[in-house]
Amino acid sequence: MISIGSKPWPDGFDLAYSLNVIQLIADRAECLKLAPNILGPRGMFSTTFQPRLDNDLPDRTTGMADKIKAAMLTPGLIASN
Repeated sequence: MISIGSKPWPDGFDLAYSLNVIQLIADRAECLKLAPNILGPRGMFSTTFQPRLDNDLPDRTTGMADKIKAAMLTPGLIASN
């Protein structure tokens, strides 16, 4: 594991991903601003999140997806489903 604030290889990574973590980070936009630090010139950052409740409402799930997309736009990342 490495810190997202470091760049351990000069060329960066082709792919970095976060599985079921992003929804737990208080300042998503600030965290995602650091993603380009570890990516190479054509690198890709991917993230997923999992609703925490078995009967989670679709509106809450969509709402979290919208918050993550908005946070990705702050550092100029491209958000898609």
